Amino acid sequence: MFNIIRSDLYRVAKSKSMIAYYVVILILFGISVIGKVCGGLQLNTTTMPTIDVRSMIDLGQLSSNLTFYYLFLIPVVNFIIADFREGTIKNTISSAISKKLYFITKFVTTVGYTIVSYTACFYLYYAINRMVNGDKYTSTLSAFSKGFFRQLPLMICISCVFCFIAFLVRKMGVFNSLTMLFPFATTLILSIMFGFNEAANSAGEKGFELVEKLSQYEISSMMFKLVFDYTDDYLRNTYIICGVLIVLSFVGGYYLFMNRELD
Repeated sequence: MFNIIRSDLYRVAKSKSMIAYYVVILILFGISVIGKVCGGLQLNTTTMPTIDVRSMIDLGQLSSNLTFYYLFLIPVVNFIIADFREGTIKNTISSAISKKLYFITKFVTTVGYTIVSYTACFYLYYAINRMVNGDKYTSTLSAFSKGFFRQLPLMICISCVFCFIAFLVRKMGVFNSLTMLFPFATTLILSIMFGFNEAANSAGEKGFELVEKLSQYEISSMMFKLVFDYTDDYLRNTYIICGVLIVLSFVGGYYLFMNRELD
């Protein structure tokens, strides 16, 4: 188990894509601190806060966190997909390391590394923003931490789902296509459904309330709402969804991996 972890960490340390991972984070946060703006990607831009309305740029940065959805792909590729692509998985699994131990180690290490690096980067960003911009553009540590940890279960869920997809498809091209297009596909579908709703309302007919509810659980919307626009019911529903997806990702990934031949 520890040999797998050491091997993975060594490979990650030498990986150009992981260097790019941290460079993108550095640029993203650097633009935010220097420009005093909330940098990042958010598909549902109609609900983006401004500093005047929504207090501090660190919380605004946290609410426009879809950039990290895409950055989370990189550790999964380096920890899991790389073994299938390079064919090293057959050599790794032996009498000393079972398929069960391999899967658990890979899954936990990938999610653990992703979340630890994500947490460290965001708190480093908070510290630098406070030193550079002071109280005027920085929330209190308590307010920032509450927003961060309200959103954290969603980020853990995203990482777990990515691990499941990696064990499902095993190929980088398919993995990237599925994961990268998903937010845009869901946004497109919801936009079309909203269009039908507006047409129905214009014709004096009642639209589907389900569309409004579903839009609140689109990934970009959840990232925003968990920081700024949440209720107790919304938090409960979101955490239930995340918990179910985390469990299904682990159990489903384990079942698939244990019952399929190694390529």
